[in-house]
Amino acid sequence: MFKSEVKLMTADGAIASYEGIIRGARIASDGRIERRLIIVLSGGKDSESDTHSGLLDQGCCNVIRDKTPKNEAKSVYTRIAVIGIRYSVTTDPNLTRCAGSDNVFDAKNMAQVEKS
Repeated sequence: MFKSEVKLMTADGAIASYEGIIRGARIASDGRIERRLIIVLSGGKDSESDTHSGLLDQGCCNVIRDKTPKNEAKSVYTRIAVIGIRYSVTTDPNLTRCAGSDNVFDAKNMAQVEKS
């Protein structure tokens, strides 16, 4: 299912990756296991970089990584990873800053996304 959904994706218009990260955090917070992974697939540099930078300055990604839902007694670990498809995601400082440089990957095609 994942591969077929990704193959249908198209880039059209502005990119605001922080919206996907926040949505991913909401979905992950409903999870029942302690280890969670948010994967951001990006096809280009953020067009809303000032907004994303402001959220980072307020600790948005740190909160996502460190947040333990109130109804859970266990510690929860959330990792954020970013895969740039057909562009060098390292040119987007906000995504690198959010995920951490060890969690940022470039893919030239879908076969490389599957390997990342």
